[in-house]
Amino acid sequence: MYIKNISIKNFKTFSESDIELSKFNVLIGANAAGKSNFISVLKFLRDIIENDLENAISIQGGIEFISNLKTSEPKPLFIQLTVDSTEDPIEFRFQNKKMLEQNHRVEFSIKGWQYELTVDFIKKSSSYKVRSEIIIANGDIIDVTNSKNTKPDKKKITNQDIKIIIESGNVEYIFPDDIVWLKEAVA
Repeated sequence: MYIKNISIKNFKTFSESDIELSKFNVLIGANAAGKSNFISVLKFLRDIIENDLENAISIQGGIEFISNLKTSEPKPLFIQLTVDSTEDPIEFRFQNKKMLEQNHRVEFSIKGWQYELTVDFIKKSSSYKVRSEIIIANGDIIDVTNSKNTKPDKKKITNQDIKIIIESGNVEYIFPDDIVWLKEAVA
């Protein structure tokens, strides 16, 4: 698994950058070119995962230390991270009570995903509002039916994106049209 791409808008000295990465990367540049701030973005994302957004902002020193230093008016922070997990897919299973009774489950094999975060900074304030958080996972969705006497019957349903949108504390799952039943099972 590796980070394939990171897009950054209005984070520290980054006004707007789109950086393609590979499995091995080296940062080279003059002093004050943004190398440390690039590492700070990765640490910021790590801190969001390990602590939550509020603490991640605090760890970075507060809003005034993560918002774009080059603008007089606060602009939204945007970070988009694209990860390739083709060689080592993230796998998990879903099964609700009804599916369990029917000896049935769904397996996900995520081969790539994208995380997007947009944060609005409130003018003349040290507060912020999360505009949106979006996770888009791409991979195989497999329908599995268990039989008592044979191996599980696995049928690939689709290889499409599943989108998870978090806005104002509300979570919405967006599934491909051909698996609407899965959306109903998750709800």
